[in-house]
Amino acid sequence: MSIIAAKFGGTSVASAKQIEKIAAIIQKDSRRRAIVVSAPGKRGKEDEKLTDVLIDCYELAAQNKAFAQRFTPVRERFQALARDLCMNGLMDEWLNETEELIASGAGRSAVVSRGEYLNAQLIARYLNYEFVDAAQLIEFADTRKVNLDKTDARIASRLNPNKHYVIPGFYGARSTGEIQIFTRGGSDISGALIARGIGAAKYENWTDVPGLLSADPRIIENPAPIPEISYRTLRELAFLGASVFHEEAVAPAACRGIPIHILSTDEPQQPGTLISAEDGREALAAATAGRGGLRWAEFKISGSRREAMARTAKIAAEMGISLFHLGLGSETGQLLAAWEGNFNDLFRALELELVSETPAALVGMAGRGTARSAPLLAKVLSAAHKAAIPLLGLNTAYSQNSFFLVVTEDYYKKTTEVLYEAMREAQ
Repeated sequence: MSIIAAKFGGTSVASAKQIEKIAAIIQKDSRRRAIVVSAPGKRGKEDEKLTDVLIDCYELAAQNKAFAQRFTPVRERFQALARDLCMNGLMDEWLNETEELIASGAGRSAVVSRGEYLNAQLIARYLNYEFVDAAQLIEFADTRKVNLDKTDARIASRLNPNKHYVIPGFYGARSTGEIQIFTRGGSDISGALIARGIGAAKYENWTDVPGLLSADPRIIENPAPIPEISYRTLRELAFLGASVFHEEAVAPAACRGIPIHILSTDEPQQPGTLISAEDGREALAAATAGRGGLRWAEFKISGSRREAMARTAKIAAEMGISLFHLGLGSETGQLLAAWEGNFNDLFRALELELVSETPAALVGMAGRGTARSAPLLAKVLSAAHKAAIPLLGLNTAYSQNSFFLVVTEDYYKKTTEVLYEAMREAQ
């Protein structure tokens, strides 16, 4: 029987009503056997993030200060969840153990991870599934890197494909047993690792949106969702600046060819977005994305272009400068970078003459063969010309699945709107 690993984010488990929704979703398909959950998310503006509360508790305890009052929102939240799910009193023992853990001087990761741990215990009891601690499954090699081979082995030996489990997201453990958390959003990574280790046919990621969107909703009103997209194009969108699926959560699934399905807990009937290795079914122009706060520099070069290119890339990396574009002609060059330092320092180190620098933004498009479609590029450039957008640069060289325009930062919003309309016409 094929298995589905399903991860439910903070908004999907924020209240008893939401937990009842995910229970209905899980039970609708018996293949959903490995369930990964986040800590309860915020229900509204009045709520605090439980992770932030736990961080405060850790810091107070580390200073030998009383933290019981600060822990109260955690205690009250889980007690209310249990009560609303007709399991009154269920969480008291685990909450007491958590307070004792904090008081004992436990490490930061151990304390901060308790939101996911407690919620997984609650949901496992509600579903009558087995709880498995992520510390038994996901092994970290150091504070950031997961030991994939050992994690695969742990998951394969601990999880029976014929049984149902609830597993907390966001953390694992080092070989010593010490708890280690991912960065925020790390429950997406947890879900992907569980899907990989158990050999899932699909990894479902349930959230509060009906799939990935084809543009920034802060700029474009009601952008269309993306029905299908390839792993490769998803990475292109992340490079362009889109706030898409956690990039580190793509790799564990992608390397095993496991499709990732982004779905909405509140609208489970919606098709969502399917992310897979297949790019033949995605649109020529799948989505637009961009990022501001960049800087465009033009400079003079001398000597070998190859040497100037290599030296610029090397010194920029040493100075912590993120380069998004570097182009050299016979006598001049241009670069687009994210950096808050003084460009004069860079060009002194390069022994090159800085001609000008401009606050800039990049706005691009990604899809199947986007950068190799002459009609699409012609449509985009024509639309930019009609909108009187002054272009600083155009990059079609670094990927066949995306391109981007470089504009002055004050044209960021307008360029996004123009590219989105051109994309919609091309689809």
